[in-house]
Amino acid sequence: MKIAQVIAILIIFLSTMAMLWILFSPMFAPKKEIPIAESILPPAPTAVPEADIIPVRVIKIMPRDFEDTLSAMGTIRGYQEIELRFETSATIKKINVKEGEKVLKGDILASLDDSDAQLKLQYSRKKLEAAQAQSNSANKKKELYEGLYRAGAIIKQKLDEAVLEAEAVKAQMGMAEAEIKLAESELKKTLLVSPKEGVIGAKEVEEGELVTPRERILSLYDLEKVYAELGIVEREVEKVKFGQKTEITLDSYPQDIFIGNIEKIIPVIEGRSRTLTVKVLLENPRSILLPGMFCRAKVYLKEIRNSIFVPKTSVLILGPGNNVVPVIEPLDENREALEQGTTHGVIRLKRVAMSYVTNDFAYISKGIEAGELVVIEAKGELKEDVKAKVVGIESPTF
Repeated sequence: MKIAQVIAILIIFLSTMAMLWILFSPMFAPKKEIPIAESILPPAPTAVPEADIIPVRVIKIMPRDFEDTLSAMGTIRGYQEIELRFETSATIKKINVKEGEKVLKGDILASLDDSDAQLKLQYSRKKLEAAQAQSNSANKKKELYEGLYRAGAIIKQKLDEAVLEAEAVKAQMGMAEAEIKLAESELKKTLLVSPKEGVIGAKEVEEGELVTPRERILSLYDLEKVYAELGIVEREVEKVKFGQKTEITLDSYPQDIFIGNIEKIIPVIEGRSRTLTVKVLLENPRSILLPGMFCRAKVYLKEIRNSIFVPKTSVLILGPGNNVVPVIEPLDENREALEQGTTHGVIRLKRVAMSYVTNDFAYISKGIEAGELVVIEAKGELKEDVKAKVVGIESPTF
């Protein structure tokens, strides 16, 4: 019994010693010396996984001149339209011009049936001839009576009667001459004469029609200046302003460009096409621009010189007045390696101020400098500090 107790005590003692050895043996093991250089150096950088670097396409921003234009089509119209009418009523005898024909001042454009006016003129002339004959007779009688009176052959009353008769016939002659002038004026009214140089517009009547002074016969357009009348679609109306420079071209003169400015804006949207009419004033010294000609126009909405532009799609709108543009910047100063795609960079969201926006581009007045790489396409989400790599540099198309 005592032997068994001794063995149990011995086993417990050995187990206890083994546990103490396991617990405290590391305290007495020799320490490994660490070199000083290794103890002060930071941990070696780890390479960024390729999957965390997004590929981007960029454009390199450089200052440039920019023109925002609006294309339109229209028709040449006369600068001044003169409505031509006869001054008397009669049947149209002849129309001497065609629509679109050039005329000079004094040209006879049309005429009325002048038979009545001719008869009046003939009658007045005959009346004058009769009055002249009576005047000659009365004057001879007066001269005769003057001689007889001086000789004492007649009394003063007879002489006075002869003088009054001569004066009455003279008055009749004056009336006959006035009737001739009136008849000539009536005859002149049967002719429609061009008041100035120009081109004939629409012809409103035909030969043989009975017309009155109220009816327009022809239209005459002044050709020293003309209007290019353009139709502006409704969605572009707000862009059009008075005085904007406009280039006009015509199929008739493909080598010529006519420059004018918007002078009139008709404030009405008309027609099925929902267009606004604007008129561009053009000088026409050679008189080659004729009313009715088809024309094409380029309206200069905005001209900006030596400025920064970016694609409109590159502007990220984060809130009212909070617009940013993503650019990629090198991690070091090696921008050339970044542009060549041999190293990656980091995305920066730069807050910008936009002063003018077109359908495709935005004019940046503040926030981006020349030479920066603006992201136009990315295969990944564009956030601040995201690693990115340039896979292509596009040329701006504006």
